[in-house]
Amino acid sequence: MSKKKHKQQHSPTYSDVPLSPVPRLGDPTADEKLREYRKRYDAAQKELAEAPIKKAEAELTQTIRELDKHARCFWPQSIEAIIPRLYTEASQDFGLSGVPDATEQNTPDDLKAAIASWFDRVLPTMAYGFVNENAAQKFGYYLSAAAYHMKDVRSPAAITACFLRLVEIEAFKPGELSFDPSKAPRKQPAPAPKPTLADIEKLSAESTEGRRKVLAIVEDLASSQAADMASQWLLSLKTNFNFVPNDDQIKQIVGWFQKNGKNWLSPRSYDEARRWAVSAYIFPENLLTSDEALCKSLEAIPLGTLGYDERTRLYNKLQRQRD
Repeated sequence: MSKKKHKQQHSPTYSDVPLSPVPRLGDPTADEKLREYRKRYDAAQKELAEAPIKKAEAELTQTIRELDKHARCFWPQSIEAIIPRLYTEASQDFGLSGVPDATEQNTPDDLKAAIASWFDRVLPTMAYGFVNENAAQKFGYYLSAAAYHMKDVRSPAAITACFLRLVEIEAFKPGELSFDPSKAPRKQPAPAPKPTLADIEKLSAESTEGRRKVLAIVEDLASSQAADMASQWLLSLKTNFNFVPNDDQIKQIVGWFQKNGKNWLSPRSYDEARRWAVSAYIFPENLLTSDEALCKSLEAIPLGTLGYDERTRLYNKLQRQRD
């Protein structure tokens, strides 16, 4: 009797058949591509939002340039050409600086009193002087135009700024002003340059005087560079961690440098100081980088007692934190 092979019966939907896992065919660079796309998208959105602002800034800059060019053409004209067009073509001079806006219109009496006081008290102390009446009249008309455009020109400083503006745009003709060099402001001497290593190479250290100068330059060089390095470190704390240490915290950092003989010119010393301050509860814990915080958390884990699966999970967790 022949044995018949029985065909295995399955459910109509084959739901009783176990499914084998399908390998995941992912793009290993997908995350990086997504980040790059988001970066380009954010940049495009920012540029789109700033476009109207940049356009308005460009138009304003162009307008100011045109008005400055107009002032340089209008005010060097003769008094006869200026008077009939004073309040129609003498537009606001945006090149005038140091003059505040007026909260109310300057009255003619206030303006006359301020100008008379300036001529009596300020002008004699300046290097410039008026030679003829035309130059003084042009100056008065310029002040009137500035007041008409709501500039407060009643103070001596404001009137002086207006006068220097006319000198700058060459509104006065040759011979209309006198100049006394003895009254001209003298330039302050430039500060002495900081010492450099090149200065040391120029000196001979064989003599006692030469060694003394070398040591002095080295001390100045180290102190100036250390001050710059410390300033950069404080700025990095503000930029990277939004943290500004107070005076007491700074004193403790200085004490740590001195006690441990750390190099003030080494960036590594500042990183060590920051980590020490966190461990000593002087700085908050959020002043650690992600890697530093990770290392700190690992210090409390007895890695030798972990099994294979636990080490695998820990490795995956570390990879996710780094990413």
